[in-house]
Amino acid sequence: MTLDIEWLDDDHLRIGDTRFNLFFAQRPQNTPPDVFPLEKSRAIVEFYLERFGALPVGAMFEIGIRFGGSIALFHRLLKPKKLVAIDIVKDAPPALENYIRTNGAEASLRPHFGIDQGDVAAVRRVLAEEVGDGSLDLVIDDGCHWLAESRAAFNTLFPRVRAGGAYVLEDWGWAHWPGIWQDHGGLWGDRASLTQLLLELVMTAASRPDVVASMEVRHDLAVVRRGTAQLDAGFDISCCYLTAGRRFVELGPHTSMFGRAGVRLARRFRSAASLARSQGLRALLAKLVR
Repeated sequence: MTLDIEWLDDDHLRIGDTRFNLFFAQRPQNTPPDVFPLEKSRAIVEFYLERFGALPVGAMFEIGIRFGGSIALFHRLLKPKKLVAIDIVKDAPPALENYIRTNGAEASLRPHFGIDQGDVAAVRRVLAEEVGDGSLDLVIDDGCHWLAESRAAFNTLFPRVRAGGAYVLEDWGWAHWPGIWQDHGGLWGDRASLTQLLLELVMTAASRPDVVASMEVRHDLAVVRRGTAQLDAGFDISCCYLTAGRRFVELGPHTSMFGRAGVRLARRFRSAASLARSQGLRALLAKLVR
C-alpha cells in the first residue's frame, strides 16, 4: 500500500488525515488542536521512513511521549502491530487520547504515563503487561537523554529486542552540540554525557558482535542492531566489552551527588567570573569616554 504522505514544507507534514508541526526544543505557538506538535526534524522522519518504512514492524517500544505526536507519526509511518510507549509525565495529552479513540487503536497503541525510563521495575512491569514473553522489533529512546536513565532503559529493553531488531538512541550527541549546549558549561552541565553509552556500544560491537551486531551513528541519532546472543534479565552493557584493562570510558564527577554539586558550583563560578569581567570592562569603557 502506498503511503499517503505530503511535506507542505520542512516543518509541516501530512500523513493521511493526520497533520504534524515539526519543531525542536521550543513548541510552536498557536498550534491548531487538530495538528500534532512533533519534536523531530524532517531528516529524522525521512530516516525512519527510509530505514523502517518498508519492513513489517510487530511490537515496538517508544520512550518519550510528550505531546503524543511521535506515537501518531509512527502509527501512520511504520504501522506497527503494537506500539507501547512510556513517559514520566502523569497525564495523557488530550490530542493523543482523541487520536487513539478516533482510529479505534485502543488495543494497538498503548501509552503508559508516570513511568521513569530509569525505573527498571516499572519498565519491566509495562513489558510484561503489554508484550508478555514476546520480543520487540524496534525500540526508540527519545526520553530524557541522560546517561544513567538511558543505560538503565537500554539494559532492560535491549535483551527483549529480537535478533536483527533495532534500538535507536535519539539526540545522543547533545553534549557536543554548539550554542547553549556549550555556553557557560552547557545546558545539562551537571549531567554525564550520553556519549559514554555510545562508546560502550561501539566497544561491544568489536568485542561481542553476537550482542551488538552493528552500530550506525549519525549526528542526530544512533541505531544499534541486536545480535543473536541470548541475554538474560541481568544484562549490563558495561560488562560486555573487552579492553585489556585500558580505561576508555570515564565515569567522571557526574555519577555521584557530590560530584554533580561540584560541577554545578564550577559552572556558577565561571558564570560569575564572566559577569565580573564584563562589568569591569564596561566600567573601564565608561571612564575612557568621560
